[in-house]
Amino acid sequence: MLVCVGACAIDTILTMPHYPEEDSKLRALSFRRRRGGNTPNTLEVLQQLIESDHGKNDGQDKSNSESDAPLYLIATLPAKASADTSNASDQLQQRSRVDLSHCIYREESSEAVSSYIIASQATSSRTILNHNALEEMTFDEFVSAVDGILRTAEATGPAAKQRQTVWFHFEGRIPQTTLQCIRYLRSHGFFNAPSDMTVPPHELVVSVELEKPGREGLQELAYEADVVFYSKAWARGQGYTSAEDCLKQQSRHLSHMKECEPAPQKTLICPWGEHGATARSWKYTNPPSNNANASQPPDEKLVCSPAYIVDDRAIVDSTGAGDTFIAGVLFGILCRDGRQERRNGKWSLKDTLDFANGLAGRKILQDGFAGLDKLVSGLRDALDGVMSKAE
Repeated sequence: MLVCVGACAIDTILTMPHYPEEDSKLRALSFRRRRGGNTPNTLEVLQQLIESDHGKNDGQDKSNSESDAPLYLIATLPAKASADTSNASDQLQQRSRVDLSHCIYREESSEAVSSYIIASQATSSRTILNHNALEEMTFDEFVSAVDGILRTAEATGPAAKQRQTVWFHFEGRIPQTTLQCIRYLRSHGFFNAPSDMTVPPHELVVSVELEKPGREGLQELAYEADVVFYSKAWARGQGYTSAEDCLKQQSRHLSHMKECEPAPQKTLICPWGEHGATARSWKYTNPPSNNANASQPPDEKLVCSPAYIVDDRAIVDSTGAGDTFIAGVLFGILCRDGRQERRNGKWSLKDTLDFANGLAGRKILQDGFAGLDKLVSGLRDALDGVMSKAE
C-alpha cells in the first residue's frame, strides 16, 4: 500500500519562444491546462507502471508482490462539486486505482491550488508562479484520514497473520505538521506488535521530498524518514555542489542530529538533471542513539546512475520530471525491493536508479505523462533479466 500526502494543483502551462521581458507582450507557442502537484503526478505515473507490471505478470504467483498495492492520495481540495476537483480527480481515477476518498475538501472554496508555468523553448527553463487560497491540511485531519485508510487495510488486506508494508510518501510541505504526522505513524498500533505477539507488526516505510530551498524544518523530516529525496534546487540552496557532495555531507549531518528518533535504515537519493542521480543506502547494525558515534552510518559507497539522454531529441516538457523520477524509484523499491544488492530476481539500488532515470528521461521528451509505462517496458524487462532489448 502507498499513501501519498501533498498538494493537488491545476497547472496552466504557457510555452514561450523565450522568457518575456518585464512590461512586454509576447505570443505563446502553446497553452495547456492540466492537473498537477508533486504527489498526484507521481501517482499518475506509478499507477501506469503498476498496471503494466500487473499485465506482464498475469498468470504468475503474485502472493508476495506489490503489483496489486492500493494507492491513496491525501490532499486538500476545494468543494467536491467544484470543476477544479472534478478536473483534478479525473486523470487519477481513469484506471480506478488511486483512491481519493480520504482527501480533505474545503467546501467553502471552488478553486484548487494554481500553478502558472512559463516554459522557455530557448533555454528549456521553467518559471513557476503559485497561488494557494486553500487552508493547509491540519494534523487532526491527517489523523482522521490515516485512521480510515488503516481500518480499510485491516479489514480488506491480507490475512491477519500476514505482514503488510505500508509506505507513506510526503511532499515536504508544512514541515512542522508533517513531522507530527510521521511521529504519529511511528507510534500507531497498526505498526506495533500486540502484547500476545500472535499477529506480526506491519512494516511502515516513510519517504519525504526535500524540494524547496529555504523551507525551514525539512532537515528534521529527513532525519525521521526512511527514504529521502533531495532536489537539485534544495541541495544547491544548501551550498552543495553536486549530488555526491549533498549525500556525503547529509549522511554525516543526519547521523549527528539528536532531536528526534531516526529510522534504522536510511536511503538518500539526489537526482541532478543531465548529470544523472546518486543514492546511498545503509542499515544501522545497532539502533542509533543520542551518542553521535553510535549513530555514524557505515562507509557505504555512493551509487551513481547516468541520465537518459537522446542527443538528437529536444526537451518537450520538463514539468513533472522530478515527480516522474520519484515514481520510478517507488516502483523499484515497492515492486522490485530495489534498495540493496541485486538478489533472487530483485533489483539493486543501481537498477532502481537506472529505471527512474530512464523513466524521467523519456518523460521530458513528450508532453504530459500518458503512455510512459509502454516507453519503459523494455527497460523494466531488461532489468528483470527478461530477454528483451531496452528501448
